[in-house]
Amino acid sequence: MDSIYPKLKVSTSYQKNTQTGTKVDRTYSMAVHIRAVQEELPAGLEKILGILEDSIKSQPMKAPAAIEA
Repeated sequence: MDSIYPKLKVSTSYQKNTQTGTKVDRTYSMAVHIRAVQEELPAGLEKILGILEDSIKSQPMKAPAAIEA
């Protein structure tokens, strides 16, 4: 069983006063959550997928028709 549970939080801010008296204030934040789990399939689903896989039949592809100009 594989499990990945990383978390990331980032915050930053920016402040600036211009010569004309304008105040610039910016705040940014970001949160990333990743959860990845690999567990076994339930028996019923595994059986259904097996039936579907067995029902797939390979067929050769036909060559594309020539295009006349």
